[in-house]
Amino acid sequence: MDISKKIIHLFLHHPMPEKIRERFRRWCLDPADALHKEQLLEEEWNRLDPASVLDPASQDYARKLRRLHREMGVGEPRMGLRIPLRWMRAAAAVLVVAGIVTANLLIIRDQIARHSTTTFITADNSKGRFTLPDNTVVWLNAGSRITFAENFDRADRRYVRLDGEAFFDVRKDSLRPFIVELGAMQVKVLGTRFNACNIEAFGTSEVTLLNGSVEIISQQLKSPLRLVPNESCVYDPRSQQFTVKAVTASNYCNWRRDSIVFENTPLADILTNLEHRYNVRFQVDSNVDTSIGLSFTLQPEKLENTLDLTTTLANLRYRRINEHFIHIYR
Repeated sequence: MDISKKIIHLFLHHPMPEKIRERFRRWCLDPADALHKEQLLEEEWNRLDPASVLDPASQDYARKLRRLHREMGVGEPRMGLRIPLRWMRAAAAVLVVAGIVTANLLIIRDQIARHSTTTFITADNSKGRFTLPDNTVVWLNAGSRITFAENFDRADRRYVRLDGEAFFDVRKDSLRPFIVELGAMQVKVLGTRFNACNIEAFGTSEVTLLNGSVEIISQQLKSPLRLVPNESCVYDPRSQQFTVKAVTASNYCNWRRDSIVFENTPLADILTNLEHRYNVRFQVDSNVDTSIGLSFTLQPEKLENTLDLTTTLANLRYRRINEHFIHIYR
């Protein structure tokens, strides 16, 4: 068997540890034998059937398939439509998109755009850790994406666009600021660690500073807002208002960890951790005491299991309002 074909087949049809996935991504992006790899990947893609992983009758199947087609730049999909990969340099990673197949990362090289870009995307049920060309480390939360230009490490500023949630550990470079676009606002830093959230369903954009300093820039601001550690800035596009508040920044950043230990931790802090771990927001009744302390270890569990445990310990109840919002009440 062709060694390239064997590599692709093994990767796409068997679970692989993160080190192997990273080596595979680098191999895909290597210009050597690019055309041959692309041909093999297109053949493999045409053999894959999303219905073998998701029930075609489910809403989840239709939603994920629409998202896949959107990311790949094609029109509204028909069920079972096959998609050519002619324009994709990193075609291999396309096959691991959005939970339709077994892996959890999509890398798209947009060769059609005037300025070539790279996009990292995580699936709805997974997180990813990436190193940018300047050695900045980015953790992407589930269902998120960052995009940056191919000349990222050569431009006079390091610019990325975020849709979703990410934690940035920015490598310091005083000559080239690092800028993150979050909808109508931008975050400008030189070297620092912060969490950023720009999820359309929540209706706000949010930046939380762990250490260092950041500047918030927007056309709605007369001058930049500078945050200090343990401050969070929330922008509401409906009112065009910026709100800065003191927080415990670690509560916004712990979603990167496999487990979190709560020891007599206030319920309010626990709920903040859960919001960012599961990409949800809580609506808590005013008669709920969120200062009560709870102790348990949060493991990689489904949201419902975690909510059952938390509300049982706090003698509370919950109900799902929709995919993104949860009501906590007595």
